[in-house]
Amino acid sequence: MYMALYGSRKMEVVTKQPNGTMMRVERKVGKDRYAELIDKLRKLDCCSLESRSKTAPSPLESQPELGINFGDMECQVALWDSEWRVGRARECGFAVAQFHGRGFLPDPPADEPTP
Repeated sequence: MYMALYGSRKMEVVTKQPNGTMMRVERKVGKDRYAELIDKLRKLDCCSLESRSKTAPSPLESQPELGINFGDMECQVALWDSEWRVGRARECGFAVAQFHGRGFLPDPPADEPTP
């Protein structure tokens, strides 16, 4: 999954469905809600997040990526599913998921039941 948040207030989400179909959702959001999210992502310092591993912790684990364009800076954060589930990364992911209304929730690792 890839989610991009652009300075133009456009949010783009690209996901690959189990059958291989690529799904793309794009929408523009209001200035107030966008400013609120950007403020939260800056306070959480989401752009400084880094993966602790170059290889997947589990064979079937995916690596969702979040791209953020603050206007004055932009970043790409790619973490393994299990990394998106803890600490500050979890807060960043859920802030974006709540803003989007669905979606930026990592798949559970293959050896864990679906929540």
